[in-house]
Amino acid sequence: MEQAHTARRAADDAQRVRAAQYVRMSTDHQSYSIDNQKDAIREFADAMNYDIVATYRLTEESYGSDHLDLVVATGYLARLLENARVVRYLAQSFPEILAEFQKMTEAVRTPI
Repeated sequence: MEQAHTARRAADDAQRVRAAQYVRMSTDHQSYSIDNQKDAIREFADAMNYDIVATYRLTEESYGSDHLDLVVATGYLARLLENARVVRYLAQSFPEILAEFQKMTEAVRTPI
């Protein structure tokens, strides 16, 4: 009996179609979350005998909050580097960190 089940399962697996899923979140207020979308797609894929082998997400999904975090962090670094005592301390104790902070703030000020 178990051999028949195993053979049937192997036949079902052989007939499964490989597929990818695409999920996205258009706004922070959207009620249908990424996880909900994945669950719905998984149910559909199972019903249609699809095997989800890859997931693609929209890059913009967290762009707004990530961009805001970057702007705030860069602004903080710029203000920090305006303080001569801080710059002097970093130059003496952590010159490699100072150089990285300066690169970050210059990269934001430099137009592309």
